[in-house]
Amino acid sequence: MMMPLEEFDLVIFGATGNAGWAVCNHLALKQRGEPVKWAVAGRNRAKLEALVAKLDGTSVPAIVIADSGDEASLLSMAMRAKVVFSAAGPYSLIGEPVLAACIEAGAHYADITGEVNWVGAMEKKYGVRATEKGVCIASLCGYDCIPSEVSIFAARAELKLPPKREELFFAESVVSIKV
Repeated sequence: MMMPLEEFDLVIFGATGNAGWAVCNHLALKQRGEPVKWAVAGRNRAKLEALVAKLDGTSVPAIVIADSGDEASLLSMAMRAKVVFSAAGPYSLIGEPVLAACIEAGAHYADITGEVNWVGAMEKKYGVRATEKGVCIASLCGYDCIPSEVSIFAARAELKLPPKREELFFAESVVSIKV
């Protein structure tokens, strides 16, 4: 059984993409008190170094080289983390190896996917194994999911529906942004 080394509280995989950058910059700016031990991860060291140099704030992450096409690098990354946050997609093409490495290493996993079919397939394939290893898988943590979920939660509360009941059969959510 793999045991994580837990060198980092959090590793942001896919840190150099748009979503990864936003997560990293927020984390660098918002830490207070005892800072989170964190790292940025991706396949290109030069891009990761440039990202770290541009971050505002006082929290400076370490750099981890990991590539979704290299299982050994993903396992090494996951073994060093308590939590891996994947900001690299499309998940249906490159997400599974990251998730599988986290489960193997015993690291918790979160992502920002909105690919509902992929999430279902991963739950079916890895759910039991993750539960057996005590690994939490938290998908759908991004903007395309959160407003809808919060709206449903608020609607259920207003309707005084218990959280695990099926009385709410259909809900539609519309988001409008004015710039």
